[in-house]
Amino acid sequence: MAIKKEFGFVLAQYPYKETSSIVVLLTKNEGIKKGIAKGIKRKKSKLKELLSQFSEVEVEFYEGERGELVTFTEAEIINSIVSSIIESPCPFILSYFGEVLIQIVPEGQPNEKIYKLTKHIIDGFSNKVEWQKLKVYFDFWILKLNGILPQKFLCKCKKEAVFFEEKAVDFYCFEHNKGGMKFPEGFENFFSHMREKNVFSLPPFNENFETYKFSNLVFHHLLQNFLQKEIKSYNFLKTCDKLFIL
Repeated sequence: MAIKKEFGFVLAQYPYKETSSIVVLLTKNEGIKKGIAKGIKRKKSKLKELLSQFSEVEVEFYEGERGELVTFTEAEIINSIVSSIIESPCPFILSYFGEVLIQIVPEGQPNEKIYKLTKHIIDGFSNKVEWQKLKVYFDFWILKLNGILPQKFLCKCKKEAVFFEEKAVDFYCFEHNKGGMKFPEGFENFFSHMREKNVFSLPPFNENFETYKFSNLVFHHLLQNFLQKEIKSYNFLKTCDKLFIL
């Protein structure tokens, strides 16, 4: 069996027998890779680097005979974020990123833009960018790269929308609005920032709290509507900021 090498981020791991785990990676050249990390829980394991969520690693693995789970044989750390996780006011945000990526990115299909986005988000996390800003930026680009985010928010009548209705997950103009939330002032400019800036250049969080909060609400409903299933880790974020995550 040919041994392959890949760079990737550890998205998640699940228990598998007494000393092993199933590990899910977002790889640079092969998209999502799920595999068995045998003996990962042993002290001298060559795979112990796969225990740290969103650490960037170089892994060696071989494919299963039926093209199912791969088997990881060795892992080397490229960039560890353990200290950032310990210091983070909301480490649950990593579980959120991981859950969304696992649902969005197909197995075995590389996606250079998603990989670069993930690397950029983790750079922001390591540099202590507010987790709320990271989430809004991440959601925006996940929606945009998957063709879910409209270029412009329009009502069904084709007029410019200025209200968002949660239950319908839809946008309305003044004429057709039936109790939706009005776009906060400056929302369109904020939207442009998302397209043109990196996460380090976004407007200050505290000074633009209502805009970030509204954007989070809109993006969350659009994403969940697209996935057609609950994003379970989203609920854990409420323990970090009940005013931001409603």
